[in-house]
Amino acid sequence: MSIGEKLSRYLTILIWALQMIFIVYFVYTGVFKLPVLIVLFTVPKLIKTAIIFLKPKPSRPDPVRKTTLPLYFASFAFVYNRIFSMLFLAGLIMDLFLK
Repeated sequence: MSIGEKLSRYLTILIWALQMIFIVYFVYTGVFKLPVLIVLFTVPKLIKTAIIFLKPKPSRPDPVRKTTLPLYFASFAFVYNRIFSMLFLAGLIMDLFLK
């Protein structure tokens, strides 16, 4: 049973937002130290990616964007997740050295 494309896109945006909320919460409660907040630099990319996810998949390939149509959203998600993951790991490493 599938939840559908539209709900999947909205759920992905929600999970990305929850990542940010939990990281800020964990810094506030002292689980992590301030360097982990380096992930907040990904917020502009998150907003751009979320705007793309709010719109339905185009029926024809966009000549401006170099992404394949069946995996239209995957390429945008991979770019955001790669940036977020690198910064999160860097923040965790810095947090480790501050303990």
